[in-house]
Amino acid sequence: MESKLKRAIATVGPRGRWDYGAVLGNARALQSLEETGGARTMLEGKHVAMLFEKVRSGDADLFLSAARGLGAQVAEIRTDLWPTLPREEVIRMAALLGCLYGAVECQGMVQPIVQMIQAATCIPVYDHLASPNHPTAQVVEWLEGDAPGEEKRRLVMQAVLLGTIA
Repeated sequence: MESKLKRAIATVGPRGRWDYGAVLGNARALQSLEETGGARTMLEGKHVAMLFEKVRSGDADLFLSAARGLGAQVAEIRTDLWPTLPREEVIRMAALLGCLYGAVECQGMVQPIVQMIQAATCIPVYDHLASPNHPTAQVVEWLEGDAPGEEKRRLVMQAVLLGTIA
């Protein structure tokens, strides 16, 4: 089962379009692995940064559960001062994030800051991946089974993480 996950899958295509088929395939493979009690440590040794302003949300908890559930180490970094910084400083900090982490999740951050981070790094930068409004959230509807929606959403996030973190 793990081999299906490892071969799969660039989930982000040209111009940032999501490959929903790949995300769904990964999510189904994870779902099967979970049903058989298989260990899921595919992101062990990987480091992810979760950026958020002021207060952590329920979406943040869901993202943390998804990433840590695959074995990733997640650093929680508050960014409430970032909007007040000069553009050059945000770009320098984003470049540093790109050196330290394999991916960055931006929660509740203003779009210009997220775009600067995306432009300054060569790692995946997610714009509120855990949000029910994220484009990948629709994949939850395509997953079979009786699991609660939040559980399916976690599987979809894990599928995205597996498909995008090298």
